[in-house]
Amino acid sequence: LLRKSVAILNRMTGTSIANTRNIEILEHLIREAKDESSLHFAVTIVKDLNTQLVFSESDVSDDRLISLQSILWKEWDMRQWLSAKQFFVVINTLSKEKPAKQLHLSIREILMHNLSIFDTDNGIALHDTIEKELCSAFDKFMLIPCLNYLALSDWITQQEEFLCFSQMLQNINFKADESQAIDGKVLEEAITFDLRLRSTESPPNISIENHVATLLQCYPQHTELTVQLLLDKTNKNIKNQELTRILQLIWTKDEGNKKKKTLTSKMLHFLLKDKKKRAYWIELLANSSIISDHNLFLKLLQDSLQGWLHGTEEKKGDAKNVPFHSKVIELVSSDTFAKAKSFHQSLIKSVNEGYQELWLNNKKWTSEEIRKVNWELWQQILNQIDNIPKVEDLDEKNVESASKNLCSNLDYCFECRLWFEQKNLMQPRLFTFFNQVLAQLITKDNLLPIHIYEYLVRHWKVIKDISSHFSMNVNSLLPQLEKIVNEYRQFSKLLHTFKCIRCNYLFEHDLSDRLKEFEHQSDNWKAQGFASVKEKYKDEIQLLKLYEQKMKLILKRNQSSIFQKIWEKYHKQCKSIRDQTPLFIFNKVFDDMDHTWENFKQVHSTPFGSLKYKDLEWVSTKYSNDSRGIKKRLMSEMKYLFPKYKEKRQQEIANNAKKKLKKEIHLKEQLPSWLELMKVTEQMKEYHPHNDKIKEDKKWRKYVKALARMEEVTRTNEDISIEQTSQCYDDCIECVGEGAKPCMDIGLFNALTRCEDQLKILAENQNFNDEAYFDNTLNVLRKNRHQAIQDLVTSLRCVNSTMQNTLWKCPLEDMTSLAKAILKLHPKGQEFVKMIRKCCNKDLSTISTIVNEADKIRTEESLKQLKDAMAFGEWQFASCEDVLQGKKGKELMLKINDTTWYCEEIGENVDRVLLGVKKQELKEIESVIQQFEECKEVNSYRIEFWKKGGRIDIINDNKRKEEQIYDDKKPFCLSVALQKDEFENCKELWKQRLMEWKKQCLELRKKFPVLNYFCFNQVHFLIKKVNQLNMPNCPDRAIKASKYIKPFLQKINCDVTDRDVNNVLKDWTNFNSKDLDQYNFNNNNNFRQCRDSIAKFGKILNPIWMSSQHNCVDEKPFSIGLHAGKPNLIIGSKELLFELLEHILICNKTTTEEDI
Repeated sequence: LLRKSVAILNRMTGTSIANTRNIEILEHLIREAKDESSLHFAVTIVKDLNTQLVFSESDVSDDRLISLQSILWKEWDMRQWLSAKQFFVVINTLSKEKPAKQLHLSIREILMHNLSIFDTDNGIALHDTIEKELCSAFDKFMLIPCLNYLALSDWITQQEEFLCFSQMLQNINFKADESQAIDGKVLEEAITFDLRLRSTESPPNISIENHVATLLQCYPQHTELTVQLLLDKTNKNIKNQELTRILQLIWTKDEGNKKKKTLTSKMLHFLLKDKKKRAYWIELLANSSIISDHNLFLKLLQDSLQGWLHGTEEKKGDAKNVPFHSKVIELVSSDTFAKAKSFHQSLIKSVNEGYQELWLNNKKWTSEEIRKVNWELWQQILNQIDNIPKVEDLDEKNVESASKNLCSNLDYCFECRLWFEQKNLMQPRLFTFFNQVLAQLITKDNLLPIHIYEYLVRHWKVIKDISSHFSMNVNSLLPQLEKIVNEYRQFSKLLHTFKCIRCNYLFEHDLSDRLKEFEHQSDNWKAQGFASVKEKYKDEIQLLKLYEQKMKLILKRNQSSIFQKIWEKYHKQCKSIRDQTPLFIFNKVFDDMDHTWENFKQVHSTPFGSLKYKDLEWVSTKYSNDSRGIKKRLMSEMKYLFPKYKEKRQQEIANNAKKKLKKEIHLKEQLPSWLELMKVTEQMKEYHPHNDKIKEDKKWRKYVKALARMEEVTRTNEDISIEQTSQCYDDCIECVGEGAKPCMDIGLFNALTRCEDQLKILAENQNFNDEAYFDNTLNVLRKNRHQAIQDLVTSLRCVNSTMQNTLWKCPLEDMTSLAKAILKLHPKGQEFVKMIRKCCNKDLSTISTIVNEADKIRTEESLKQLKDAMAFGEWQFASCEDVLQGKKGKELMLKINDTTWYCEEIGENVDRVLLGVKKQELKEIESVIQQFEECKEVNSYRIEFWKKGGRIDIINDNKRKEEQIYDDKKPFCLSVALQKDEFENCKELWKQRLMEWKKQCLELRKKFPVLNYFCFNQVHFLIKKVNQLNMPNCPDRAIKASKYIKPFLQKINCDVTDRDVNNVLKDWTNFNSKDLDQYNFNNNNNFRQCRDSIAKFGKILNPIWMSSQHNCVDEKPFSIGLHAGKPNLIIGSKELLFELLEHILICNKTTTEEDI
């Protein structure tokens, strides 16, 4: 038994499955299968497992068989059987792979054993006295195709389990389970499975149609699904006989008529939804007697036919709306409906009621419908659709009514156009009718009013199309009618051309009274005969034909702006001509215009090379200053001037003309500014400091020549070609570009020309062209007592600096370079021009004299003060406190008696003396000037020392008493009378101190990392506050500590408490200075006290730093090696340098090294 179980599973999976665990897994998965896809999923999983847990059937030893057998029977004992749904899924899957007779014996045995669980009486599965789940009526219905499939095997049909199973499925009571819902998808699978088996020769063991009919009566909501399934031949390969059989069963069962009526109505309504389903509906009409002769069934068919024809089915909302005539065609074109004799009378009745919808001209007929009509049945309804009108004979008495009827007759033919194209019984009658209408139009053309001719012209294409379907003898009427229509068409075009010309191109006095009458009456003669109109105005028509070609040519060119301007010119010239023959003026104006037009075309044939200014009057447009507008207008003219040229050739002419016309326009705009630039450039060269090196280059000579030529043309009003103008423009652009006009617009050239003399002073006077002297000049002007001269400083500084850097000091080799340098002044803007004018409104030579005189006086005063300094002067340096408070004025001072010079003033006075005093006098004050340079260096070392936190200890021993002068709290002074060596020694001393302190700083920060959170000046501040707070009886000690000390400690550890602050104060008081001996500091007596206090501070704060989780010395070696003043590429690694940054320093140019 175990080997059989393994065999069936092997067959289902397609592989060898002998592993017990695989068997357990597969059986478990099959028990959970609900449909075919889930079954395949189970098999696939076991296939995958089998590759890992496989052994062959030959490997199954007796010991292993005993083990597996106990496991398998344990599974069976646990009632692991397939349910009805699972059994259906398995059988359905097997049926798609092979016939039942080809199933392996082991599989058949297992399937039979599964059948045995179903009870033959009540459908309750029993095994070993243990009750199974109830098998519902639909479960039994679902098992019918399984039984039919298994019945194809002779071996299976002989088994007792099969016979019992077949007996159970004979009686299915759907009414008992009517409250239970049915899955439509499962229903479809069951019916499809069963009907798929019908391809075999043997009949089914149990016919599923009997139960389908019963099922639908209990579950009518599944009617449409079932009908659709049975009609779907292409997808499921099912025939319609089964649906017919189901209807027969419905009407032969002893059920109430109400259920039969409801179910049948649902089916018929579903069949009427589209044409494909209606084919079977028509079969029902034809074969109704085969299904049932019950009066109610026949009435339902009759009502469905009438309802569909009258549109009540469409009103239900889910049926497609079909026109009435299409419904009639569908029925009468069906060979099957021809057999439904009992329903023909209903169709005829509906046709009689809706005859208007069947008329030939109802505009709903399609060519396809006419071609497919079955004319044998149509004989019965032809009388209803034949509405061909009669042709009324035209004579002089009934012209108006007969003409309207002729138009109406043709309209009818147009509406029946499709009936002319397809062969049908109505076609000969329609041909005859149409031939009669054409005959009337041809034979009575002398009576036809003009509106008939207009109608024929409008519909001529349709008339020709209908005639093309006629036989040869009928079609011969068309050329005769066409000749008549063409005559009117030519007359109509002539009249239309004359009306268009008269509006804009003819004088009233150039027309005769008859011509005016002819044009005026044309609006009201539609009812008049065409023949009588031709006879009445034959002379006027002949005259218009004489000028017709000229009028057409005018209309052809009327969109050309060139043509309009030429015509307007000659039209005005002929306005005064009187007493001539009709259209004489028109003819003369046209001839003059055409002559000028042809000459103009000849000028342009060389593409615009010889075009001159006088020709521009014909091509000028409102877009004259827009290059895109010019090209657009020129291209629009090309099709009138050169209609035979290809588009590419026209484009070349237009592009060339646009390019040169654009240059002509720009030249006119730029010419005044270019002339001004030429004058200014030549002026600037005259007083340029290096005018001898500025040469007239080739570009400049061409530029000057082009401007001279354009000046001459402007002065003499000479007519110059566009080509020459274009060349002049190119020469100017090549030399100076287009920057001159903006300069002229802001008044730059005017200012430079008007201020020529003053600018010459700026270029030549030393007080302005020398940078040092110019700074002195500005200084003098600032201190002048006149406000007007003081106000000149800003403008003079800007103007002189700009002119010096752009023109006077810039190396210029030629005139072109000089002109371009002048154009560079434009970006300074109009404000710069105002400054030039402001400077030139003052006499700069007088300004220079004032500066010279003021300089002389101040130089003498400065010299006297410096001589006094030699005897009584004293250099005074700022104290540490002044430096830290930012008092820059006190950083370095020179006291002379009661006079004090600050650092900036010292420099100004020294510079003034150096510039204005002779060398012999300078020797007297040479030492003080040298001292000034030494003092500046000393001052820089001192300031850096203080800012880095350095402090000097006060020495009291007799050996170094002279160093008491270096007290941090007092200014440091040096007498001018001291020797030069004293100043050099002082400088060297402070330099050494600074270097030593820098080393101490690095050593302190390295030994006490907590100090890296502070600048040393901050540390000094904190030490001072700590000492104050530790003083006896300090008021509000806790509050002040929290205010001044705690914020700084929170930089180290954000979790610092008031208790930590108090511990710091205590540790400061109780600190033992010997604790610092272990650090081996370099003992330098100059700032030992300062160093030790900072070290003490670092030692006391170290525990706070250690207690913080985020504060530690990073041991990673980072060799950055950045180069100062050069770009450095830094490529960061994926690993972050720091996990958390609590403090960020944003540096700028004032950030000190100490801050970093």
